[in-house]
Amino acid sequence: MHKKPEYGFSMPDEVMAGKQFEIQVNFDGAKLDRAEVTVIKVPTSGYQDPETGDIITAKDAKKQIENIEKKTKTTVYKKKTTNEKRKQEKSAAGGDDNIMKQFNIPKSKFANGMKWWKKAFALKVSK
Repeated sequence: MHKKPEYGFSMPDEVMAGKQFEIQVNFDGAKLDRAEVTVIKVPTSGYQDPETGDIITAKDAKKQIENIEKKTKTTVYKKKTTNEKRKQEKSAAGGDDNIMKQFNIPKSKFANGMKWWKKAFALKVSK
């Protein structure tokens, strides 16, 4: 008998291997060259935004992210290589153990304008 996976979230500082998650991103009909989605565990000390240097903590993270987006909406950043971006993300997340999953969405998915992107996944084993 096939059992439907359970979706949920773990408590801070608790990562369980095989725990099922589902994320949804609304691209609002965007036609992009590509997109990268990184799922991280926010460290107790917070996540340092790689571009602005601002610290985002688990408490009220949504408001903090919205404030950063308002502040930087007209800012254009220098293009980085994939390795530079990964290194920057690793540093901002507080190490490799806090980066849970990374997804690359190719241009072909955006050809007709993408509305919603959904992904179900299980967490990798943490140390």
